[in-house]
Amino acid sequence: MSKEKTTEEVVASLVDPDGDQKARYALEEDYQRLILSMLLSDRQFLMQSLSLIKPTYFTNINHRAISRCLFEYFEEYKSMPNQIILQQEIADLLNDENSTLVAHAELTSLYDYYIPGLDNRQALENKILKFAKAQALRVAFRESFNLLKKDFEDDGTWMKIYDIYRDAVTIDREYNDGLDYFNTLEERYERMGEDIETAERFTTGYEILDNALTGGGPQRGEIYGWMGLPGTGKSLSLVACSVKNIILGKKVLYISCEMNVDSVAERFDAQLANENINQLFDRKEMVIEAVKEVVKDYDDKRQLVIQQFPAGVADVNTIRAYHSQMKMLGFTPDLVIVDYIGEMKDAPGIPTHESRFKIVRDLRGFATEEDFLCFTAMQPNRSARELQDDPSKFIDDDNLADAFGQTRPLDGLYSINQGKNEKKASVARGFVIKSRRGKSRFHFEIGYDERTLRMYQIDNRTYHSRVSQVVEKNADRTTQKFDDMGSVEAGDG
Repeated sequence: MSKEKTTEEVVASLVDPDGDQKARYALEEDYQRLILSMLLSDRQFLMQSLSLIKPTYFTNINHRAISRCLFEYFEEYKSMPNQIILQQEIADLLNDENSTLVAHAELTSLYDYYIPGLDNRQALENKILKFAKAQALRVAFRESFNLLKKDFEDDGTWMKIYDIYRDAVTIDREYNDGLDYFNTLEERYERMGEDIETAERFTTGYEILDNALTGGGPQRGEIYGWMGLPGTGKSLSLVACSVKNIILGKKVLYISCEMNVDSVAERFDAQLANENINQLFDRKEMVIEAVKEVVKDYDDKRQLVIQQFPAGVADVNTIRAYHSQMKMLGFTPDLVIVDYIGEMKDAPGIPTHESRFKIVRDLRGFATEEDFLCFTAMQPNRSARELQDDPSKFIDDDNLADAFGQTRPLDGLYSINQGKNEKKASVARGFVIKSRRGKSRFHFEIGYDERTLRMYQIDNRTYHSRVSQVVEKNADRTTQKFDDMGSVEAGDG
């Protein structure tokens, strides 16, 4: 007959969770390195992970030291430390030359390990959640095991174990508490008053559109779009918007999926210097002087960064990764321009209209998370061409057909409408398709400067005068043509 084990023996026979079971709960080290590399390089990923990951979850001792320094620095300063700062923090923590050298080498390799524009970002975010839950249970098991070894008969021990496991199984992504509506009325109106007094100003590029928005212009965390047929000025409107916000002191990140950086830069040269785009090189001294004048009073002259991603290559994660890289280099944009949705990489395995909706939705979410204003552009389908020569009709969201859903996440959507006579007259009609914070469903008139590529608002009288001149010229040419034909016929007779 076998001897019955005592409670002490049962507890002693439990597997030590810090022993041979580690591999069961930890991710493979390559995954842990990938996670830590993203934590070091991607601010949004770090923010999402702060409530989930603890340095003790990493099995590599250097990863524990690096993550601890990263987390402590971010929680204190609310910013991403660069590699030099982290090296110093690690040296102070370890206080040992040999250990510090090894940790510094691993830190460098982690930065190299980072993959910008990671396609499986969502999968990795889900993986890190499972990793955090598994590691939290492992730690809970270890702490419970140690408590049981000390005093398993004490009721207080079991209450502590209950609390430990309750905290472990409720590990999840962290969310804020939301707005307690009735208990924050005075506080909310106090904030509203402060916002009015210290209102930050952005512009759409057109005063009439700014005035139609509550608060007098677009705001951080929002996304606006321009829609128009090729050659009507979608990209020029994005440049004009950028120029006017730079003049307001905003930093702009201009991402083009269509033109190379020098071609985009020439548009900025022409608009900022008010020079003929076809004579920039001949007048380069004046151009350079005029452009420098724009930022002469700014401590940081880096007000505009232009980046090109080849068509069909960049998705929102690519832009996230590049944005994080620029922030690490000290450039934090207030306005991000994405030119344009139709040239971005569509999500694989889903219909195009669903992919376009997802792109716009994720861009807006990105703008909200990183607190910047975003402007982009999109192209209507062929049905829009039939409207352009009728001044009473405008490109609307109906002209996106199957891609209609991509307009839903937008805070505002504007179309540029231009018929043949309007193009000759260097004018167009703008139309407010959608506005979440103001007036919509109205039109306004736009003028073009063919020399500088500037676009600007004009009054109705100027618009009609320019179009009338073109119509009269067309009529004169037609009359002259018939006169010439008549003369030829008379001569033949």
